[in-house]
Amino acid sequence: MAKAIASDILRYEYNDQQQLLTVGDWATADTAAYRVMRTSDVMPSVFTSLAELTNDQRWGQVSDSMLTKLATLSKQHKTGLVPDFAVVTKQGVRAAKAKEVATKQDGHYAYNAARVPMMLADSSDQRAVQINRRLMHFFDQQTQLLAGYTVTGKALHKYESNVFSAPIFYAAQSDADRYGKLYKTGATIYNRSVAQQPYYDATLTALVAVGGFKND
Repeated sequence: MAKAIASDILRYEYNDQQQLLTVGDWATADTAAYRVMRTSDVMPSVFTSLAELTNDQRWGQVSDSMLTKLATLSKQHKTGLVPDFAVVTKQGVRAAKAKEVATKQDGHYAYNAARVPMMLADSSDQRAVQINRRLMHFFDQQTQLLAGYTVTGKALHKYESNVFSAPIFYAAQSDADRYGKLYKTGATIYNRSVAQQPYYDATLTALVAVGGFKND
């Protein structure tokens, strides 16, 4: 089943010009969406597993291309924050503009980009490590982890959400000595039953819990 899914992804959701995954099978080569990259789709450890499973070198190319683009986005602001969506141009890669893809939050560290720390946490690729370290440094400086930020570091909301806290906690687990503060405060994601949370919050909390137990 995994091989079949991997094959379909490369058949229907793959930009072979830029070696990146598209945002959906509707993002075909004749649309502007073909050049859009969802930052939370950068999953180097998953890509490595798929390359080994399928023996298809394109997964290695996808990982290299998408990680390079994400690293570029990370370096565009001193916060290290990356946007929900990015657009690949002839000049390189840039954050999407408001409503260019889906919502007014497209160019912010919002409900898609929130997953990035979790997606990169298990990778040993130095680009992934450095992207996460920049993110975690920013979050470590905050007095409270709020539900989203502009890429320059301004809070989008005044409330907290496990959508943001859970992935940060997962990343903190991989280096608890360095991120002890985030690890300690992040553990509060388990204080509230997943049954009492919106589905997205609950899903990410559950994934982090399963991943944490697996690592233990």
